[in-house]
Amino acid sequence: MSDALSVLLLAIAVVYALFAVLMLVPRRFAPATMRRMPKVSAIIASRNEEQVIEAALKRLRKSSYPKLEVIVVDSSTDTTRAIARRYADNVIISRGGGKAAALNNGVRAATGELLYFLDADTLVERHTIRSLVASLDETSGCVVSAGTVLPSSKAGIVSYIGRLQLALFNPLAAAAVRLAGSAMLPGKNFIIFRKTLVQAGGFRQGLTEDINLSVRLIRRGIHVSLADAPCREQVPYTLRSYLTQQQRWLYGGLSETGAALTGRFVLLVPLVLLVLLAPVLSLAYLTLAASGNDLAAAAFVLGFLIHLIAARQLGAGDCAMAPLTFLAYGILQACVLVIIALKWAFRIPVRWERTEKVRYRAK
Repeated sequence: MSDALSVLLLAIAVVYALFAVLMLVPRRFAPATMRRMPKVSAIIASRNEEQVIEAALKRLRKSSYPKLEVIVVDSSTDTTRAIARRYADNVIISRGGGKAAALNNGVRAATGELLYFLDADTLVERHTIRSLVASLDETSGCVVSAGTVLPSSKAGIVSYIGRLQLALFNPLAAAAVRLAGSAMLPGKNFIIFRKTLVQAGGFRQGLTEDINLSVRLIRRGIHVSLADAPCREQVPYTLRSYLTQQQRWLYGGLSETGAALTGRFVLLVPLVLLVLLAPVLSLAYLTLAASGNDLAAAAFVLGFLIHLIAARQLGAGDCAMAPLTFLAYGILQACVLVIIALKWAFRIPVRWERTEKVRYRAK
């Protein structure tokens, strides 16, 4: 084995070990400092979400936060709009322009000082919004805060892969706060002062409008804090939905962060890439380990350990499935990278497509 490869594998093993330690350290949530309770406008952009939006809106209406306005911006051809009108304070018909345009329409219609964003399948807890509001503090510059997101659905091996990946995002966000002072917005379950969002230019259309907004906020010196405010959402359960979602996330995410991040956040890029690509790289580690490479074996074990620690958030079933899920995750992510490379080579655009949902059980 060449010296260069040995150094690379050693560096990867060290990064994985560091991240595993960070995952075991209790998360650093923003303290509850906000004493007043400004009006909050909760905004959902929806399109053909009749399977899930009623459950999401019912959960919103059970929120313990007293000053809550619910806005749905809809472009559906199914019964989503009719369902939304039974629960929302304002239902706006979207005339195209994508998700970013729909969210900006919601912002313009909102009357709250604070804006809370969620998806049509997001299930909030009773105190989620209250916890997010409490974590804000204008005097210290904490004007945007994100909660944790965990999966709600479980339907076959593809959904187990999506669950494992989603569980990994929470410790990644916590590591970002510890190492760089700011997390990235998760796309849902985050709250921001209206004036802060407007000054940042609102949402911009793209594959990952949440990462785009995060980068613009960070470049303005505005850091995203983390709050102990959980919610749940669905993950893809079909192979087509998973591959489509991952193309958008990987291609859009790498394009946004690679082009714009500066300062301490640049140090996070190797960490994020190595962790997110750990399942793919594990296939190479296994091949090298089979030929007697101890460093490759160590990198594989540590990469798997990271995902096993993340799976603890999901319960015993996901932990038991973790070895199979981790390997399947690596194979599918390798397929995604090949698809992205082929599309780039043949100049085929990666498009935004909604993820298929399953109906929530009535409760």
